[in-house]
Amino acid sequence: TRRVRDDDLLIARLEPRATEPCVAMLLALLRSRRPDPEAALAELRAELSGGGPSAKAVDEIRSALARRAERPVGGAAFGSWAALRYEDSGARYIAVESTATTDAASLHDLRLAGKKLRYEIELLAAALPSSVRNETYAALVEMQDRLGVVSDQASALARLEGLVSELDTSHPRDDMLRIVATERQHLEEARVAFLAWRQER
Repeated sequence: TRRVRDDDLLIARLEPRATEPCVAMLLALLRSRRPDPEAALAELRAELSGGGPSAKAVDEIRSALARRAERPVGGAAFGSWAALRYEDSGARYIAVESTATTDAASLHDLRLAGKKLRYEIELLAAALPSSVRNETYAALVEMQDRLGVVSDQASALARLEGLVSELDTSHPRDDMLRIVATERQHLEEARVAFLAWRQER
């Protein structure tokens, strides 16, 4: 499913330039090699029901939830647990943010850390202060949206570089490399735009 998404991202990036012969060639290659999304989902479903790694992870989560459901936990106890859980998650996010560098890979790690904290706030919202539900959550959503632009551009570029590296000498390599250079520049522009926004916060 990740491959399908990466191909879709790159197709969306290239389509505005589809009139250029080399871009049209790349789009045709992408579309011919793009995995069938329904087949990818069917494969995932089969893995989940067939005891593969994903199925084992789901079973572990279900077992953990079942064990927790058997414990008599009152509202006050849940509130205290939620506060500690949020404090720990917030500390982990701050640690990632404080050590994040400005390269695309580090920004991707920051996005993943923010996503984890965001989901945790959603799950624990009823037990967290309104300032967390409103202000902190809103700030995380905005950062995720802006980092998503960088992450999507990086994924599209990585897919494009992989595709171009597979082409043989019958393809106009110089033109292909120029397309890669253009997408690399777009990634740099997205990265710089995010860093400028982050500095202004």
